[in-house]
Amino acid sequence: LGKAYQNMAMGDMAEATFNKIAHLKDNITAVKTIRVNYSTLPVGAKFELARIFLNNNRLDEAEKTLDSIIQKNHTIGPVYRLLGNVYSARGDQDLSKKFIIRAKDLPEISPVVDTLADKLDFISRSELYLPKQIDDAIKSANPAWALKLLGHALQYFPENKYLISKSIKFFLRMDAGNDALPYLDKNLNEFKDDFNEINEVGELLFEKGYYSQSIPYYSRAITLKPEDKEIQASLALCYLRAGRKDTAADLMNKLYEKNRNNDKVLANEVDFWLKSGEKEKAKSFLAKLRQVTNANPKVLKLSGMIAEADGNEKMAVSLYEEAFKNDPADMETARKLLYLQLMQKKWGKAIATLKSSLEYHQNEPFLLEKLGTLLVLCPDPEYRSTNEGLELSERAFCHIASPSATIISAGKSLAMGYATTGDFQTATFYINATINMARNEKVPQG
Repeated sequence: LGKAYQNMAMGDMAEATFNKIAHLKDNITAVKTIRVNYSTLPVGAKFELARIFLNNNRLDEAEKTLDSIIQKNHTIGPVYRLLGNVYSARGDQDLSKKFIIRAKDLPEISPVVDTLADKLDFISRSELYLPKQIDDAIKSANPAWALKLLGHALQYFPENKYLISKSIKFFLRMDAGNDALPYLDKNLNEFKDDFNEINEVGELLFEKGYYSQSIPYYSRAITLKPEDKEIQASLALCYLRAGRKDTAADLMNKLYEKNRNNDKVLANEVDFWLKSGEKEKAKSFLAKLRQVTNANPKVLKLSGMIAEADGNEKMAVSLYEEAFKNDPADMETARKLLYLQLMQKKWGKAIATLKSSLEYHQNEPFLLEKLGTLLVLCPDPEYRSTNEGLELSERAFCHIASPSATIISAGKSLAMGYATTGDFQTATFYINATINMARNEKVPQG
């Protein structure tokens, strides 16, 4: 009704309607649902009120309304985005940027649960309607609901190639890759001339450890784009990790013979032979790479990898630092440098590395959790910054893309951090949430 008033340009009636809903008690809107991310009716109404306030330049009311939401709920992305817009309207670009970045940690949408509409989803047989509902479930970070809708849709449209594609990608991203395997042959055949689809599924299979299954996808991708040397190197790694080293080595040798002076190919050769455990071959290709270019930051990174493989951690750190200085956006370099800095207890340098990397990867859960944990629990109290660490840890804990291990680690930091501030109620919340997560994931205690 409130939105209907908005559509008819009856702003006062819309505001009055939303205001009435916003003050309903929570128990009135309690629902049973398998969704884990959603808005209650009062929260949805407050959000609409804040939009009205912002559009009418009532910025104080908009800010107050949105603040009342995030005090109790830290997972509704559109609320943080709208709050960023409020601060932008105020001219406070720093706070605006902060909240808009935070919004990108979270689902794009947080729908108000409509149990009647949910029931209608399971009556629908529409090949247009159901895929949209599945997309909304995925975008709103409701995997169990998305899985249920996928199961329903596949039952009635088992030959729909777009639905199968959506299912494969969802299963792989949710670490349920075995459920995707029965659909791969059909997907590969249906999309055999679609490079983007073939490459995306191949990369997902590789990322999730399904190396044998990724081989036909990368092979087809090479047929479609034979000039793409990166895919050829990826195919070789698939063979290597699938236990077919001879085939992998043959591919890399042929790639080198055709591209002797290509710096990217030479860099991939160094990486491949290191992963094969053949350091001397890796060193020989590194020497060839240096002859072609010394300016590429990969030369420094690969030199660091070889130094680390040789057990020369001091040299490795020095090389990684120089590589990171030249290419601070390289996450692999950042991870390798950070690992050694933490091992050597160089807390200040580790914090600096994390902060620099976050400038280029503002929503990366790994960086958020590591920096948050270090600022809360650093063994050297001089480097602690509890409030900043808690904020970063909370972002990692609530992040839509955080794996379970990251959430658990962030939860521990939050529990201990809030305990040190004397907020034992919040600390207890995170202790219980983290224990439940660890139990569900069967994480060893200790």
